[in-house]
Amino acid sequence: MKIIRNILNDIKKGENIDGYLALFIGLICSFIGIFNISLKYVFTAISTVLTLLALGILMDRKNTQKVSKLLEDLTIKQNEIFAQRDKSFFYNNILESISNAKEEICILARSGSTLKSFDEEIQEAINRNCQVRIILCARNQETINSMAFRGYNTTNHSAIISEIDNSIRNLKSLKEKINKSQIYLLKIREIKYLPPIGLSIADPESIDGKLFALLVSFRSQSRSGPSILLKKKNDIGLFNYFKKEFDNYWEAADEIIEFK
Repeated sequence: MKIIRNILNDIKKGENIDGYLALFIGLICSFIGIFNISLKYVFTAISTVLTLLALGILMDRKNTQKVSKLLEDLTIKQNEIFAQRDKSFFYNNILESISNAKEEICILARSGSTLKSFDEEIQEAINRNCQVRIILCARNQETINSMAFRGYNTTNHSAIISEIDNSIRNLKSLKEKINKSQIYLLKIREIKYLPPIGLSIADPESIDGKLFALLVSFRSQSRSGPSILLKKKNDIGLFNYFKKEFDNYWEAADEIIEFK
């Protein structure tokens, strides 16, 4: 009885239809051989069953295609959200988002040592009237201590302060290249706190907004780690969460003395 119930359940779900039809054909052929039934009825029965078998195979193939498409879409979405960090992935995605931004760019860095790589793109974004907001870690003792405590390669306090100073000098140099009428578009602050993430957000108010978040490791020797590449239209809730995080950091940050 259990076997019959399983067969009926499969048929109701449209599963394994071709297998059951093949089994049915086999039973018919055995029945014909035993009871010597007229070939006219035999061919009619076989023709009917073969038609149903073909229909079952087509239905099964269609369902398989649907499942494959769903899995493909899921994989694509997953790859858009979660990715493995490496230097090229980090660089290429931030470069792309800054280069294509139309309204605003929000960057939460730590020492800002990577910002020099995007000087030209940031300047071009400002030239097209795109607002740029950048947050760096402050050079107060508590924040520097936290950065040195968490770091693996860089634990020297002086080296960390030097990195931040270099980033500030670089940003000042960038500011001097900007048209005076557009200087207001570049805003830089520092926060007396060590954020657990790095952020780059392009056009956060647009449905086409794009976000890159890098989770910071603790004393890790590895150059790879978890990161998030997210399009706003794929997950507005998660996108807005990170945007709100940036806004909270911005409100808690102070204007950098060198830019007053």
